[in-house]
Amino acid sequence: MDKPMRDGIYRLKLTAHDGMEHGAIHLANGAFFGAGLGYVYQGRLEPIQDDWLTGTMKIRKTVDQTAPLLGQFKEATLDIRGTWDPVSRSFSWRGQAYGHHSIVIQGQGHELPARSEPAPRLPIFKPSSLILLRHASVERSPGMLFGTDDVPLNDVGLRQAMAWQSVFAASPPAAVFVSPLQRAVQTARLAVAALADTLFIREELREIDLGAWEGMSREEIERHSPGAWEERGKNFAGYRPAGGENFQDVQDRIYPVFQEMSAMAKAQDKPVLAVTHAGVIRALLCHILGMPMNNLFRIQMDWASLSILEPAAGMWRVRCVNMLPFEQRSLPG
Repeated sequence: MDKPMRDGIYRLKLTAHDGMEHGAIHLANGAFFGAGLGYVYQGRLEPIQDDWLTGTMKIRKTVDQTAPLLGQFKEATLDIRGTWDPVSRSFSWRGQAYGHHSIVIQGQGHELPARSEPAPRLPIFKPSSLILLRHASVERSPGMLFGTDDVPLNDVGLRQAMAWQSVFAASPPAAVFVSPLQRAVQTARLAVAALADTLFIREELREIDLGAWEGMSREEIERHSPGAWEERGKNFAGYRPAGGENFQDVQDRIYPVFQEMSAMAKAQDKPVLAVTHAGVIRALLCHILGMPMNNLFRIQMDWASLSILEPAAGMWRVRCVNMLPFEQRSLPG
C-alpha cells in the first residue's frame, strides 16, 4: 500500500438488513478492539495488494441490549473482505459470519485525526477506592441543555474515552457501574475494554432530569418562563423544572448506589468505577465534602474527567477531582 493503514482510532459504522450500529475501534499492529452502544468487537485487519483488506472480526452482543445486527445470535465471527482508501484514510468491507449465512454485515470507517498529547501517566488506584468518571464529549447543539436526553458521543468523545484504556488496563476495577444513557455506556465500554460486556447498568446513575427544560437553551427557558432560571440558581437543592428533578432528588437516589459500590470495594479490596454524569458526580461530592448544594457548580467537571474517593479513618477523602486523560497530575502514593 502507498499509504497503509496506521495505528490509531477509527470511527466505525456497521449496517445489516435490520439495523445499524455506530462505534469506534482502536487499531494497533493490525489488531483492533472496539465498542458501540449495543456491541463489543475485536479482530484483525490486514492489508493486501492494491489497497485491499482482509481480516476477521468477532462481534458480541452485550447482555443488557437487544441490538439488531446479530438477530437471535449473541455473537458471531465474520470473515472480512474490503478496501482501504489512502486518500480519505477510510475503509469499507463486507463481513460474512462463519456458520450463520444469514448474518452479513457491512462496515465503514474513517481515521480520526492523530493528536499530539503525551501518553497519560498512570494513577495508582488504592484498594477500596471509588473512581468517578464523567462521560466523554457528546453530539449536541451549542447551548442546548440535556439531562436524560439520550445523546451519543461525538468523534472527540470516542477519542477521550479510549484515552483511559491504558489506565484501566494497568489498574482494572473490581466492577463498573454505569448510567443507562448511551453516552455513559459508550464511554465505559471504550475506557474499560476488558469489562465492556459485564457492566452494571444502574438507572440511579442517570443525569438529572430537566423535565420541560430538556433540549432547551437558557435563552429559551427565560423566554418561556421569565425568572425561572434565576430562581433555580438560588436554590439548586429545591427547585424542580416542570416534570423534572432538583439536585437533592439526584443526591437521594444515587446515595444507595454509592453505598453499594463502597461495600463492594471494601469486600474485594479493589477499586470500583462509576461512569456517570457531571450532575451526579457534583451532587455526590457535595455530600462527601459537606458542601451546600448551591456550591455544586463551583466544581469543574470536564468531559471524560476522573475523580477519586478514598476511605480514610471511617470517612471518605477526595483524592482528586476533574483529572483529564492527557493532563494527569502526579498523585502521591
